[in-house]
Amino acid sequence: MIPFPLYAKIKDHYCIGYYGDSEETILQLKRARPIIETELPGIKIYISCNDEKIHLLNNEERIIPRSQLETVIKEIAYFREITTESVIDLLEESNITYNKKDVLLHT
Repeated sequence: MIPFPLYAKIKDHYCIGYYGDSEETILQLKRARPIIETELPGIKIYISCNDEKIHLLNNEERIIPRSQLETVIKEIAYFREITTESVIDLLEESNITYNKKDVLLHT
């Protein structure tokens, strides 16, 4: 169980992890994050991916390399790992309003 003071600090921290090889999926997450945060004010989306793909997220905030996830997971209220095709699925199941052209690299 998470103590209340810690929960109050992390309750809005949501991490989406993708550990596959698809650079396109990582870039879709990068493009989807501001859409999610706009639709759900107060939520802070963290993105986690394999260390060798971190360069795709240069200059982005709230990025967690896979090698550091275990160290920082206590600062995340909810963690969700996705697969290659599920960025759009994640948006749809969360009832997030979006345009495919804003998320997908090729439409």
